[in-house]
Amino acid sequence: MLAQRQVGVTERWGNSPPENQGPYFLIVPVAQNVSDCHALSLRVRKEPSGSSTGKGWKNVMHARLFLANGTDVPAARSPFDQWGDGSSHPFDRTFGLCDHTP
Repeated sequence: MLAQRQVGVTERWGNSPPENQGPYFLIVPVAQNVSDCHALSLRVRKEPSGSSTGKGWKNVMHARLFLANGTDVPAARSPFDQWGDGSSHPFDRTFGLCDHTP
């Protein structure tokens, strides 16, 4: 693991007040010398609430890579989908950062 970030712990999700939709930044230290985004993956996990299958969420996730040379490129992207709330909707997803659809 090169970097980890936890978000959404104290936020109230929903429309009143409006939820915090990001963006959220995760910094991989330049000292790691990552030169190929295929070497990286992004794991997104929503903690179940109330039970092991409790309280799913509907969302879409977009990731961009902001490179040390000042450029940025599209990275992972998920379709709009429900996460959690049963075995057919897992709480834990992993994305390859070069596996994107423009």
